[in-house]
Formats: sequence, structure tokens, C-alpha cells
Amino acid sequence: MNLAIDIGNSFIKIAFFRNNQLVALHEELSEIDAQRILNQHFVENIIFCTVRQNAETWKVKLASHACKVFQLTYQTPLPIHNHYQTPHTLGMDRIAALLGARYFDKQNACLVIDSGTCITYDLLTTENVFSGGAISLGLQMRFKALAHFTQKLPLIAWNFSSQNSIDLIGRNTHDAIKSGVVNGYLAEVKGILERYQKEYGFFSLFLCGGDAPLLMQQLDYQPKYLKKDLLLWGLHAILTYQLSLSQ
Repeated sequence: MNLAIDIGNSFIKIAFFRNNQLVALHEELSEIDAQRILNQHFVENIIFCTVRQNAETWKVKLASHACKVFQLTYQTPLPIHNHYQTPHTLGMDRIAALLGARYFDKQNACLVIDSGTCITYDLLTTENVFSGGAISLGLQMRFKALAHFTQKLPLIAWNFSSQNSIDLIGRNTHDAIKSGVVNGYLAEVKGILERYQKEYGFFSLFLCGGDAPLLMQQLDYQPKYLKKDLLLWGLHAILTYQLSLSQ
């Protein structure tokens, strides 16, 4: 049994793998919830990545739960070519998501749009080269920014469902904020996706992150895949690669 842990800005995700099969998935965990689950298991190998500052603390915590613990860092050997100019500043969650895309699509170029706290765009070429991408504000961050940087605009609580209508014209402040934030967000993603198509041609589009279902409904590009656990599959692929190197 192997374990992959994604320690994100807002939540923690945990996935258990056995024989290349995902056998258990736990999402949107707090640190307390994650620790409770970990206390129930001892596994053979653990791989984790974090965008937080307490990586060493996590490494110590995890050491009591597995025979081997791997942290994904910019120095970790990978089966792709990382041409990012400042690899030490690169969020390794972005690399893990790309490896997840490559796990499911072995041949084509892959564009990963991860729509969580932030929204990121990253392309892996057919030659397995990653050169960089883009980082922007996530959907909820945009709602929070409007409320934080103004004195009168309220914080709008909005969660996507397939029944949501996203009107262009908001006839009250609540709906005007929703229209501006959601439609602006979608216009950004569609515009950037169009530029990737023009510059790079064909690729497989992978969507992950909390707001991925909204993009899955609104983006016309094909082929596209909704994989909210994409990053965890990428960690699993990296762990498998690491273990092969030690044999």
C-alpha cells in the first residue's frame, strides 16, 4: 500500500494506492482530519507535496507512518524535462498535475488547468518538456478580493452546480458581482485556452481543482478530461518512478 498526500493552500487530499489502483480517496481535509486518517494506517511508501511552509514538520510526522517517505521538490528526479527558469520557486503541485496528465495520456501534449485557490495553466509537450505556464486568481479569491478591497461590496457566497445560471447582466449588486466574477473568470480561461490552441496546436486538456466542474461545463474544447484527483495520480506516478530508480 502506498500513500499520496497533496497539501494545498486550503485543504489536504490523501489517496491510497495498491497495485496501480486507487483504493481510497479523502478530500478537503483539515490538518486534524488528515492526521486522524494517518493514525489509522501504516503503509509501505508515502509521497507528499506541499505549497505551505511547514514541509519539514510534515516529513517528521509522516516518518512514523511508512517505511519510506518522499517529498516532491524541485530536486526530485522526474521522467520529464523541467525547463522552468527558477525551478526552486515552482509549485510542485503543478509538476505533479502534469505527471498525472501524462499517466492518463502517454502520447499527446497535455495542458493542465488547475482551478483551485489559484488557477494555473501548464503545458507538457509530446517530448515531455515543461517550460512554464501561468498563475492567476482563483474564482473564490476574486470574490474575496472585491469584498476586501472595497468598503461597500459584500462577500458573495457562490458554489457551482449544473443548474447555476450565469447571467451577463446583474440587476442587483449580488448578481452584478456574480456576473462580473464568474463571466470574467470564464472569459479569461477561454481566451488563454484559445491562445494555447493557436500557438501549440493539438493537446489533451485536463481539468482539476475545486472549480473544474464549472470549466468542464463551459469549455468547448475536445478532448477534455475532468480529473479532480489528477495531482494525486501524478504523485503516485512520481513515487513509482522513484521506487524504480532505487531497484
